[in-house]
Amino acid sequence: MTSNQTKLKPWSEKHYQVGVWLVFIGCVASLSWLSGCSDNRRSGGQGRNESVQREVENGVDFIRAAFNYTLDTQRFDSDGFKSGMVESLDNWIRNVQAGTDWKPDSMLAGIDEKYKTLPSVAAVTDMKFQLNDADFFQEAIWLKSVADRSATQISKGIYQYMVSAAANGLEPKKTQQLLNADDQLLAAIRVLHPELSADESEYLTWTCRLFDWTVRNIQLDLMPVTYNTDEVKKKAIDMVDIATGEAPVDGVVGPGYTKTVGDVISTGKGDLWQKSRLFILLCRQLSIDVVMLNVSDRNDSSKIVPWSLGALIGGKIFLFDMKMGIPIPGKEYRQVATYGQVIKDPSILQQLRYKVSESTDDDPDYRIIPEELKTVHVWLDASEESLSRRMQLLEPKLTGDFRVAIQFQPSKVHDLLKGKSFTSISLSPIPFQTRQYMDTFKSALTRKKTEAIRRNYLQRTYFDIKIPIKKVVRKDRIDEATQSLKSGQEETIEVTTYLLAEARHRFLLGVFGADAKSGRNTLGARKLREDLEAGRDILDASQMFMDLALDDERIDEILSDKDWVTMMGLDAKNDLDAKDQENFFNIFEAVLRLIRTDSSIWLGLASFETDDFGNAKNWFGEISRFDKSNRWSYLANYNLARSQEALYDYKSAIESYRNIESPQKFGNIIRARLMQRWNLGDESATQPE
Repeated sequence: MTSNQTKLKPWSEKHYQVGVWLVFIGCVASLSWLSGCSDNRRSGGQGRNESVQREVENGVDFIRAAFNYTLDTQRFDSDGFKSGMVESLDNWIRNVQAGTDWKPDSMLAGIDEKYKTLPSVAAVTDMKFQLNDADFFQEAIWLKSVADRSATQISKGIYQYMVSAAANGLEPKKTQQLLNADDQLLAAIRVLHPELSADESEYLTWTCRLFDWTVRNIQLDLMPVTYNTDEVKKKAIDMVDIATGEAPVDGVVGPGYTKTVGDVISTGKGDLWQKSRLFILLCRQLSIDVVMLNVSDRNDSSKIVPWSLGALIGGKIFLFDMKMGIPIPGKEYRQVATYGQVIKDPSILQQLRYKVSESTDDDPDYRIIPEELKTVHVWLDASEESLSRRMQLLEPKLTGDFRVAIQFQPSKVHDLLKGKSFTSISLSPIPFQTRQYMDTFKSALTRKKTEAIRRNYLQRTYFDIKIPIKKVVRKDRIDEATQSLKSGQEETIEVTTYLLAEARHRFLLGVFGADAKSGRNTLGARKLREDLEAGRDILDASQMFMDLALDDERIDEILSDKDWVTMMGLDAKNDLDAKDQENFFNIFEAVLRLIRTDSSIWLGLASFETDDFGNAKNWFGEISRFDKSNRWSYLANYNLARSQEALYDYKSAIESYRNIESPQKFGNIIRARLMQRWNLGDESATQPE
């Protein structure tokens, strides 16, 4: 167990039965009236006078009001969201009695000098909240919601090969016990890793599930090219007026730093480092420490090559390879390999070499060779926000659905890694490079740089376009006080608007009708029940994605209707001549198709999330009809195979995995091998050629 593993766990039903409704009851409507609210909690001290008691209660209200924005499924006003959060939290922290002996974590002193000049790094000592903190809090709420739901979701759609491997060789009685267990994966982990305590087995099970969620839900895109100084300066002219030659500072696209973790989880795409960061921070929400393990490039020792992710559990470092998309299999393909095992016996990695029968690619070897394991560098992921004094003061005050991990002390993890024969242990440069890039990107947007506008449009702007959705409303569901009906009319057409951003927000909060119906006590299920009990007609994520998966006829209808065009904000360009107007509408037609494509892939993932594997298979099989530019081909094809696997169609899944062309191809081949060995019982699958 790591230094933090007693602090945060997934919230179960019994936790919520004891006061968790604090975050939803009263005092959440406006920022202006907070001084009059109270949640009637004890202050924890004796002899306090009334004014001091009121300050304590107001502090709780300020925090609740600030974070309530992050859960509001009806809200997507970014400017109001950010300024409101910062204002509320500043109102809280100005009354906090903070000691004067606080110092930044000692590891911060070891970062490169060029990062120390960043305003965000200088602000780690500040007691005043920053505008960027609002994005950080929204990111944390998404992470915690996903982590809680996924870690505790018992689904037969993941790691069936691991369950079969654990059952192999057991006596019949114990095999039956494993298969009858409420949580088969946890039971399998206990069989495969008997050296772990009950708590440690649970942590490893959670880690496996969070890793699987990341692999399934975030498309692994190719790593961008790394440019030399001269190349950076040539490309920088699109973003900055004076180039420095440093890619992040100049706004030049490169590996790892072009998206925040919040961007990665909301857009569903990321390169290897970005996707790895997401997994690390998901695990941190459950107090599981995960580190990046890198090696020196075999051809250039000055360059770092990403290798694996190491989860610190039970004094061991369990290896999860994000590029492969699977935990690294241990000797004989049974356990999850540990760093100590691989260093002692590098043949664990060499056994992953694939055969001609599995693939005819030119390079059948695992990408890391034993020689490279002599120089292993550890990166600890820590953003400036997580290292700040204000976050350390705030985190203990967060309760209920707002009980999230927002601060990190890397020096404590550093101490756990001592004596593990690593070449170096340092803070990852990626969070600091991300801040450099984002500062430049926002500045370029402000100055209306064409390249910045283009990137922003493709990555984010289309998320916030209002899409008119036609609804057929039954007569008995219409509020007669506000809507008139013709005599005898049984139904009417109602037009509402959806934002893709709102639908994705609901997905990340876990707002799934299937969860609510099944009685699950997730954050999203509770919010749905609240809305339904209050008489509000609230859609879950799947329903919104379904409505946003517009067919061609509906797209044509939207763009040909003046009122709907105005509703979407597309009439701002009516002063253009006919040719330019046509080009303008062509752009928005492409955007509508982009929204349809994203909605389709996320609808398939929503089906998988709720164990509707048959429907998921159908959606992933049909995505190519909408995705003409192959925007989601890697993820769709992979999840099609995952759906086949979840439906126990192992032969089809194995064939699919071996034929998927993607950056994750090597791992897909190894996953097919694991299924062939353990699910189909073919021992030859894991025997060398």
